[in-house]
Amino acid sequence: MSEKKSSEEIKHQLSLLRWLMSQPSPRAAIEKAHKLLMELQVVKIEKDEDYTAEFLEYWAVYPKKVGKGDAYRKWQTLVKSEKKKEQIIASVQQHKGTTRWKEEDGKYIPNPATFLHQKRFDDEITTPEQKIEPKFRYEYDAASNSVKEIPI
Repeated sequence: MSEKKSSEEIKHQLSLLRWLMSQPSPRAAIEKAHKLLMELQVVKIEKDEDYTAEFLEYWAVYPKKVGKGDAYRKWQTLVKSEKKKEQIIASVQQHKGTTRWKEEDGKYIPNPATFLHQKRFDDEITTPEQKIEPKFRYEYDAASNSVKEIPI
């Protein structure tokens, strides 16, 4: 892997790439453009591997380890405070205790980026110990041919 490039070097390479693509001799331009693109890709990969400590804490508690780069990019746009970080990590810990996440060896655990993108940390979590008590009962009223909702 090559060393990291400054933003000025990257801008220079991109302008050179644009110039190469506009040249009449496509074969030489394509070879040079390919080389430049490969160098730029290496720079991008190196940049993506610089994760913050806060994100690595999230990554450590999340049970499914796929799509780390996507999850990190979503984390950067979403988490702007310590409070939000703590909320997300606490939610992951709670979700880990749910039946849904334990079913079929974690088959229904969303990818880490999906969990962040869909803001699943805001979901209401129901554990097996909690029973959802009905708030209403329903009765059919034959006179009006309708169902009435009666608070319990």
